[in-house]
Amino acid sequence: MLRDLVAAAREELPFAVSLRRRLHATPELGGQEVDTARLVAAALPLRPVFVNGTTNLVARVGGPGPAVLVRAELDGIELREETGVPHAAVNGRMHACGHDVHCAALVALVRAAHRLQDRLPAPLLAVFQASEERTPSGAEEILEADEATGTVRAAVAAHV
Repeated sequence: MLRDLVAAAREELPFAVSLRRRLHATPELGGQEVDTARLVAAALPLRPVFVNGTTNLVARVGGPGPAVLVRAELDGIELREETGVPHAAVNGRMHACGHDVHCAALVALVRAAHRLQDRLPAPLLAVFQASEERTPSGAEEILEADEATGTVRAAVAAHV
């Protein structure tokens, strides 16, 4: 199963790179990730839940039971990008912490898992967290939401 999931994720890499570049070019600050959340939601193979009407997204792949939660972050920070890459942000904000990478990678995982959902050993709960760089954090809203309560067996998060 793991081999199949890795192969399916590998097939998603070109899409993930393209998505990452689109996200990188248009970062939004915490609490303002409206376009970012819409772009991520449109890239998913299933309809995510917008938690409590915010830009926090939760998407579940697989059947019932405790899930493995994987988290990514949506927000950028106020920082002028000077990299000169073709997909550089020009709005005075930047995904300097790699949140664009987190989101694109998690979208790729969701797309791969969705293709194999009947064979997953546990459901996948994908959480796209808004406002990670601000206080209060979007994590607080997610923890209070029904979509994430009592459904998690393990949680995974990475920072680039």
